[in-house]
Amino acid sequence: MRRLIEELRGIKLAIFDLDGVIYRGNALLDGVTDVIQNLKDLSIKVVYNSNNSTATRQTYVKRLKSFGIDCSVDDFYTSASIASAEITKIKPNAKIFIVGEIGLEQELKAAGHEVIIDESRCLE
Repeated sequence: MRRLIEELRGIKLAIFDLDGVIYRGNALLDGVTDVIQNLKDLSIKVVYNSNNSTATRQTYVKRLKSFGIDCSVDDFYTSASIASAEITKIKPNAKIFIVGEIGLEQELKAAGHEVIIDESRCLE
């Protein structure tokens, strides 16, 4: 363990994918909680990444907390949250027609965008 701690010195951030790395289906993978806590004990920030836009970041928080992992919405980077942030930089408070999952819709709405579901309203 001492050797591992030495190798981790200088590391400031650890990024974990979710499905297949933290959990598989509804089951937390063995040892994950200990690894995450050990990293945090070494003052290494832990964040999570997912390319799955079917769930919101809030959904991921609830899921990890149900496994006993302390986390917040700001610890998650999803395809939906990153897309929303980039769109907001380019055109804040835009009217957007999306073809995507609920996670994308909710991220865009949370950023102040108007999400159009009815394609006939796209050109308003």
